[in-house]
Amino acid sequence: MRFAKILELFSAALFALSLSRNFYVALAFLFVAGFGMLLFFSTSNTVLQTIVPDEMRGRVMGVWSLVFGAMIPLGSLEAGAVAHWLSTSFALGLGAIICAVSAAVTLFVIRRREAQLQVDPRIGFGV
Repeated sequence: MRFAKILELFSAALFALSLSRNFYVALAFLFVAGFGMLLFFSTSNTVLQTIVPDEMRGRVMGVWSLVFGAMIPLGSLEAGAVAHWLSTSFALGLGAIICAVSAAVTLFVIRRREAQLQVDPRIGFGV
């Protein structure tokens, strides 16, 4: 699944950023992390709009926007608190680990569901 690979890229770059001490190396990791985030948002938005029936697309996209729109400020609040109390590097590393674990759980759930539905991954429909 592409989502997991993209989130792994983002998580790895974010974790590497948390360990870097060189400004230029940190810039490179920020570039890779930003690229991974851009890929994730555009891919997930496209796939979601593609698989949702036309009559439900507006509702589903509204919920998707609400979830992502609400999670970013909450994640920023959590990251800011952790950075304040522990360190910025720890906050970035923790965020990367949480993202990687979330990607792994999501990939597991998607693969399990596809196996239950016997989805043919080449055409995206049940067999």
